[in-house]
Amino acid sequence: MKFLRLPQLEALQKVRGLADDSASLAARYRMTLVVIGLVISWLSLSWVVLLCERGDPAAQINTPAKALWWGIVTFMTVGYGDLAPVTTSGRVAAGFLMFCGVTSIGIISAKISAYFLKQVLLEGRGAVDTAKIRHHFIICGWKEDMPDLVRHILQVNRTIKAAQIVVVASRTPEQITAFKTDPLLAPVTIINGEYFQQSTLVRAAPHMARKVLILADTSTGLDGRKPNATEADARTIMTAIALSNIAKSTIVAAEIIDPTLDHYLKMAGVGEIIYPREYSRLLLGSASSGTGLVNVFHDLVDPRTGAYITTQPIDAHWIDTTYGIFRNEFELLHADMLVLGVLENTGNPHRIKEQAFQEAQKTPSIGRLIENLKGVKSLRCNNPVFHPRDDFRISKGSAAIVLFNEHAASAHLNGPERSGSRDSVAA
Repeated sequence: MKFLRLPQLEALQKVRGLADDSASLAARYRMTLVVIGLVISWLSLSWVVLLCERGDPAAQINTPAKALWWGIVTFMTVGYGDLAPVTTSGRVAAGFLMFCGVTSIGIISAKISAYFLKQVLLEGRGAVDTAKIRHHFIICGWKEDMPDLVRHILQVNRTIKAAQIVVVASRTPEQITAFKTDPLLAPVTIINGEYFQQSTLVRAAPHMARKVLILADTSTGLDGRKPNATEADARTIMTAIALSNIAKSTIVAAEIIDPTLDHYLKMAGVGEIIYPREYSRLLLGSASSGTGLVNVFHDLVDPRTGAYITTQPIDAHWIDTTYGIFRNEFELLHADMLVLGVLENTGNPHRIKEQAFQEAQKTPSIGRLIENLKGVKSLRCNNPVFHPRDDFRISKGSAAIVLFNEHAASAHLNGPERSGSRDSVAA
């Protein structure tokens, strides 16, 4: 299967987005035309009846005010009977107005019914209520062990509540019900639809989310078949491109099966890329060496062990300070943390590269400018630097890579040097 190039994928996403927008615009345009046509029918036919009735001595509709009153009463199918045409031509015009009135009532009733039906369907398919949920965590895609994955996310990120998690995936009602049988997961919002379609993603309000996680979804679909690795990666890339169009300021992490396709995600502004096959290969290789590193890696990322790796924001007053000074003073303030290094260029890739581009232009030298721009092009977001030299300079947008010891945190819980809990570092 030949993989689409990124410009082709971007074009496909734009076409889909334009198609959705065009359909919505066409529906609004048609409704506007219908309303205008009905108003014109009311005014024009009322005026026609007035012209037909004005010359008859027995006419009841002989002024513009009476014509408009009779027209609206007839148009709305009320029929008070206080006014009525007496001429043949006036009654023919009145018949047309009655027909328009019945049609308008039918259209209005249908639109009202369609609105309430849409609300019911949206409740069944799920949608984010932006008045209640903001700064939420979005998961695009599904895993066979989805309940376990979401429970682990809640365990690692204590600042995230279940009600702040939004899952976008195409699932059966039975699967959604089974997922929500766990009381812990019941508050999770599930938006039922194809997560790689922009029209579905918009319902999750990604522009207001704290982060989006795109899964390499190889789970069995509604059609009973499992997508292969290439199909799963294509959906991941399409989702990333769609998010770059509608939620450029939101941090995105994505899982991709084939590592050779990660450049598509980088071009779409994905800040963190997960390589499941690559990690498995690396762990298997480490296991073969007999050094015990597999257990070390496992315990470092497992929050249940009490000591695990995480990151801590670096305050602005540490910027441009040497790593040696920062490490020593940080560990004095945080007895429960051991600094392992620095994570450079953290945050949203679009914003990071935009800031780097602005900084690169602050030089009068053309040669220096060219070198700076080359550096921006090769900039790596979330770049870990482990155990740098003591004279290494802390740059703007960096975070500290730390080994957090929960047991030490408990021992210093009431001490004056205690600065935070697991909730603050796990976020």
